Amino acid sequence: MRFLHLVAILSAAAIILCACGKENPQNHDTAESQMEITETSPADTEPLPDVSDAWDKSDYPALVAHAGGSIYGYRLTNSLEAINNAYSNGFRLIELDFQITSDEKYVLLHDWESMAYRMLFEEGQLTHDEFLASPAFADLTLLDLDKLVLWLDDHPDCRIITDAKCENLPFLTHLSTLESKDRFIPQAYSYEEYKAARELGFDDVILTLYAMNSPVREITSFICEQKPFAVTIPETVLSEELLTQVSDVGVVVYTHTVNDLSTFEKWRELGLHGIYTDHFIPNKWVY
Repeated sequence: MRFLHLVAILSAAAIILCACGKENPQNHDTAESQMEITETSPADTEPLPDVSDAWDKSDYPALVAHAGGSIYGYRLTNSLEAINNAYSNGFRLIELDFQITSDEKYVLLHDWESMAYRMLFEEGQLTHDEFLASPAFADLTLLDLDKLVLWLDDHPDCRIITDAKCENLPFLTHLSTLESKDRFIPQAYSYEEYKAARELGFDDVILTLYAMNSPVREITSFICEQKPFAVTIPETVLSEELLTQVSDVGVVVYTHTVNDLSTFEKWRELGLHGIYTDHFIPNKWVY
């Protein structure tokens, strides 16, 4: 009996460990996530409502250009050349990273450390004017929020998914004052941020799970209640249980960042709708 008891304990521990995420909530591109998905208990097995009529998956592109998509083989540039290339290759959803300058203006940049060194040849937060005047890596064109809005005016069939690397709610509050705010789809990193984004007037909000620590049942219940535009889950912590239960209630599910076809195909069989990608392009996508 003691042996069987020990086996049961070890088995339970293994299940919990397998369900734990590995990515830092502050930066899903370079670090490990702290997201933890707990197993569904027997008490939580009552069926959730079917809200599949709330989503028409034909309206959702399968591919989202991650950080503007790659340009000249380089990732995470968030540059004008990257988004022009993405658009010409068929992307109509483009995810971009936003940072704040030392004088509190919003610019397109992944971070003020390693990517600033790559793009600007120096680390550390700059002023808005210093950022735009900096010589850029590979002669790429740096963007701020105002220049991005002008670009959107010239590309009326494209929308931007935001990934705020600065404080999200102040950024979304500023974004909500723009006439073009409906061209943006905010990513919310918690239930509270999601509700705040909706209160700011954003009709389409993505619940992004890489910074969250929630049971599967809680996530699916929230989705049924709030009906987000989509749910995005980091591939490093995606599980069959989580994907199946989220997709079963009808929500469109994306994962990031995927540049390997076999990875997409594996999760597609379980209900994955689409991916954030650096390298695949819609004009040559076979699915």
